[in-house]
Amino acid sequence: MDDKLLPCPFCGAEAKLLCHSGAWRVVDTNYKCDIQPSEKWFATEEEAIAAWNRRKPEIVYCRDCKYGKQNAFQVGLVLCQNEFFRRYRLFSEDDYCSFGEKRAPEENDT
Repeated sequence: MDDKLLPCPFCGAEAKLLCHSGAWRVVDTNYKCDIQPSEKWFATEEEAIAAWNRRKPEIVYCRDCKYGKQNAFQVGLVLCQNEFFRRYRLFSEDDYCSFGEKRAPEENDT
């Protein structure tokens, strides 16, 4: 495996860089991977590697979010205080959204 390539984000298999007629792409070496994420060809090796290595941000669950107040109303739910919702909303601890931000270790739920 090329040291510059991250493993497949879906199955964890090694990645391989391919070049065909001057176009580049990275593929998963596990032909049984259900996703096979790389279908696009790129003009340069660097573009192909950058696209393959790009990952989504880490999911922040409501239980770990700085906007969430744990065990709201003593019913085991998280009270979201994010201004996006324009009102408070209740979520389970395993819910998440695109606005989540990790709570700093020193922040307490009081």
